Amino acid sequence: MRGRSHRRSGTFVALLAPLVLFVAGCGVWPGAGTRAGDDGLRIMVPNTPGGGYDTAARTVARVLQETGAAPGVEVFNLPGAGGTVGLQRLVDERGNGRLALQMGLGVLGASHVVGARVTGTQTTPLARLVEEAEAVVVRADSPYRTIGDLVSAGPARPRPPPGGGGSAPGRPDRPPPRATGTSPMT
Repeated sequence: MRGRSHRRSGTFVALLAPLVLFVAGCGVWPGAGTRAGDDGLRIMVPNTPGGGYDTAARTVARVLQETGAAPGVEVFNLPGAGGTVGLQRLVDERGNGRLALQMGLGVLGASHVVGARVTGTQTTPLARLVEEAEAVVVRADSPYRTIGDLVSAGPARPRPPPGGGGSAPGRPDRPPPRATGTSPMT
């Protein structure tokens, strides 16, 4: 497993390199190259510390600082409503060229599920940092062989099949129970 994790880290850094070159060459925000604070880049993470968005944002900040593209980048967390609190703040701070939001499909899915007033269409994507295929897997001896088998088994069973994962309910990779005709899986 360590080999796979190491390869993923290398892939992440390789995908991050074009962003660093872009930022270094263009000075993407006012005050680029200054210290953090009122003039420096601030990266908002719409979730609690330690998760995927947080790790990605802190890696971006570290690379920007180590390359000299943006010394003193500040990363801060603003969790709430599946990330839509952070998305709302970004949209509300129209014209603040020093604020960026680290986000992904989870925030986009949450904005739809919770009926947020803001969506990703009100933002400008700057870079795709990671693209990773996602999968739904079952045990090798499971009676389910397709996603259709799993979904259709939901209404026929007195209890939903046990399930779990790293995503919050409502994410695009974890459809809401009403879409599959099952009860929430916890």
